[in-house]
Amino acid sequence: MRSARRLTALAVGFAGALVILRPGLVEISSGALLAFGAAILWGAQMIVLKTISRTDSSLTATLYLSIFVAPFALLASLPFWRTPTWEELAWLVAMGVFGSGRQLCMAQAVREADVSAVLPLDFTKLVWASIIGYLVFSEVPDVWAWAGGILIFAAVIYISQRENRTMAAGTKQ
Repeated sequence: MRSARRLTALAVGFAGALVILRPGLVEISSGALLAFGAAILWGAQMIVLKTISRTDSSLTATLYLSIFVAPFALLASLPFWRTPTWEELAWLVAMGVFGSGRQLCMAQAVREADVSAVLPLDFTKLVWASIIGYLVFSEVPDVWAWAGGILIFAAVIYISQRENRTMAAGTKQ
């Protein structure tokens, strides 16, 4: 029964992504497909991170994932490569430092707590991305983005609440 609920929540989250993309009604851009692929790879990364964090330190897990991802990032960047200016290089270094710090914090979080407790907090990045997109780029999400986002968020909250209740019931026995 537990796996059926997880699969249902996963299906609802996937349906939310389809509501946002609206395949068949709107042409799906390559950027949307890449974002969708990135979300799938991110989920796989979280599974690998949890597995690695059982035996290795957060620093080691972060290093492993960085070493694994670097060749793919290199291949993706080669067709568009140009030597960055000093200012761009400074921004790239800052992004690397903050990105690595974020990954290190995430590795430690999944090491210390169950992933189902950590990920709902991580999903607040959707809210922050929407706020920053509005304030900085004057982007206003359409009704489909809101509807799909609500479905995705509801699925995440549902599964985290179920996991929380299941864990609490397991400790009381």
